[in-house]
Amino acid sequence: MTKRKVNTLKQNIKDKRRASTFANMNTEVVYMVTEKHERVLKIGYASDLAKRMGAYRTHSTSFLLIDAIPGTGKDEADFQKRLLDMGFTRYYDDDSSEWFVLPDDMPKAEVYKGFKMFEKTA
Repeated sequence: MTKRKVNTLKQNIKDKRRASTFANMNTEVVYMVTEKHERVLKIGYASDLAKRMGAYRTHSTSFLLIDAIPGTGKDEADFQKRLLDMGFTRYYDDDSSEWFVLPDDMPKAEVYKGFKMFEKTA
């Protein structure tokens, strides 16, 4: 097995653990995923996070679940609006796109910290 495949397996295990934390709670969540090798992220909503992450795995092995917080579809929209207010652009030319491009001067870690802060203010 190649080193890349081993790393992908390890990441899938981590993602499943994160997702299963919320799956056992039977709660609605707002989640953040990113593509490992790109400066994009997605803010989404799920009523079954483990199932949603399984759907991602079928079409992408390079996504990474950053975090999930209890929330609703409205919370998802509110956080997406905050990203736009911070200067993010949508990845697709579609106002309903949940994928965003990170500004070149913004570290991913700063965005992740902002996501956690949103949980405290939502």
